[in-house]
Amino acid sequence: MYYRVLIDLRGFLYRDEPPEAWILYPSDKEIRHLNIRPPSYSELLKAECPKIDYGEFEETWRKLPVNERTLHYLIKQIEQILSYEEPVLSEE
Repeated sequence: MYYRVLIDLRGFLYRDEPPEAWILYPSDKEIRHLNIRPPSYSELLKAECPKIDYGEFEETWRKLPVNERTLHYLIKQIEQILSYEEPVLSEE
């Protein structure tokens, strides 16, 4: 599945946690992925959107030396998270 992602880079270099990454496309109703949280309010977007759940990567990011916390590394991790589909079981 194709995803359009918006990464909130405000304070990127000065925070210990990875930046929030919001899913702009597809719509929440179309998403069936365990690593994407249900919509919550984004101050940046002024709207509710699904957000990537980094899982264990969040701890990995905290342990990285600051000079290794690059945008390239972050994007590669997001690609890896999204490419490994863990479908949510239907409640039907």
